[in-house]
Amino acid sequence: MKKLLFLLFSLFIYSLSIAQTVEETLNFGHEQYSKKQFDLAIQSYRRVLFFEPAQGKEVYSRLGFAYWEAYGDWKKSVYYFDLAYQISQNTEEQNRLIFTKIQVYLLAQKYHDVLLELMSLDETELTLFETKRKRFYQGIVFYQKKEYQKSENYFQECVLDSLSKYALHQVFVDFQKNEKRFRPKKIRTMSICLPGLGQCYCGKWKVGINSFLLTGGLATAFVLTGQGYTCLLYTSPSPRD
Repeated sequence: MKKLLFLLFSLFIYSLSIAQTVEETLNFGHEQYSKKQFDLAIQSYRRVLFFEPAQGKEVYSRLGFAYWEAYGDWKKSVYYFDLAYQISQNTEEQNRLIFTKIQVYLLAQKYHDVLLELMSLDETELTLFETKRKRFYQGIVFYQKKEYQKSENYFQECVLDSLSKYALHQVFVDFQKNEKRFRPKKIRTMSICLPGLGQCYCGKWKVGINSFLLTGGLATAFVLTGQGYTCLLYTSPSPRD
């Protein structure tokens, strides 16, 4: 009986020490993540998952960002975002994770995967800005596929005023005539019509997407406020935040 009690007590003490170690490791991982030391954050988070798989909700998304930022490993990045999606019970959170995966696929130039993820988004559950964000990504993909008419149509849905719509149309008309030329004036016009589009044209996908998310989100908020609506705008947190 004494041996059994001693064994149970030893197991209890051991479990407490493990719990303390996991918590310390998790906090260390968060600290390294905030310092953008993503390789160290990855090591810490994986150790946490080894001892306590239930901590997945806390670290899966961070692992997704960290693998992309540290190694440019889009496969592992998407893998962890998928795990985060599977355990999420919140539709808004799930949509945010899908948009985040789309950004990774875009940066990795996996355009077929981008289209598949976009198709999985139910537009009846998207905010106005999220719908425009979806159109923006569709425009990028079809631009890369050289389906310029489809690309223009999607980008046009992101533009608010008729003057910008006309200017954007002229950009695409000019582009198809001078496809191989680098034209700074055209890039400026694209950025004026739709923030982020000019950067995407130059191949600066991350800068362009971030510009659209920031400026586009503010524009959408302005329109909604002017119409007397109240709306929450959801954007995917950047790995570099």
